[in-house]
Amino acid sequence: MQEKLTSREQEIFDLLLEGIPPKEIAFKLNVTYSTVDYHRTKLYGKLGVRNIQELFAKYSKNGTPPIESAEPLPSYETKKPALFKLMLSAGIVALAVFLFFSGYFYAKLTLTKSSFLSPSGKNPFTVTLSNNEPHGWNIHLIPPELYDTRRTKGEIYTLNYSFSSDIDLGNLTVFFIDLEATSATGHEHFLCGPRKLVTNIKANTEYKGSATLIINQTAYSTISHANLFEISAMPYVPDCPPPTLTFAKLEFVKEN
Repeated sequence: MQEKLTSREQEIFDLLLEGIPPKEIAFKLNVTYSTVDYHRTKLYGKLGVRNIQELFAKYSKNGTPPIESAEPLPSYETKKPALFKLMLSAGIVALAVFLFFSGYFYAKLTLTKSSFLSPSGKNPFTVTLSNNEPHGWNIHLIPPELYDTRRTKGEIYTLNYSFSSDIDLGNLTVFFIDLEATSATGHEHFLCGPRKLVTNIKANTEYKGSATLIINQTAYSTISHANLFEISAMPYVPDCPPPTLTFAKLEFVKEN
């Protein structure tokens, strides 16, 4: 039945079998948690399984499900001897996953901090958006002006921007999102927005402007994963190469 999966479902299926939890899959693919959950539910139905344990029992060689899965374990695994072995195995896997992702995120965030736009906003940079089917294209950014800080309810920012796209787009929308809270609650946790910047975008045309962003919820923590700035473009066009945006300016000015 695996041939019935879409390319995105197959991608999530492979990552699940690698033992990567859904919230980390969302970060890895630059999509929201709800998008991963949507595709995960669809692939479960296509593969005839009800949860991650059944998926691993049917398709995994090692049979060890992601340790951060919120899905309940089957009742036969609640017997004390089996539970003890499961907890021991989970602890070992948890340590290995923690060490792996600690290095992964440190490297990724360090790279992000050094490679994105400088606080002066004078140096152009280019980003290629990721497939967020069926919700368009998106990317998570960590603006250097806001690195290692916490979005707090009531804060007001002015966003000054200047960009161009290599393809026509319907619109460009921005918002702050807390992926820590999103992972905990199972639905998107917006700190601000979404705020539509530009509509009817034409390829290779420069668009300039500013927008006021008001934070309406306080972030879960100061870590970047809880304070991500997302750029989203619509509409999604199947088989179309992802759009590339070139920013001459993407500058945040805190007003209070």
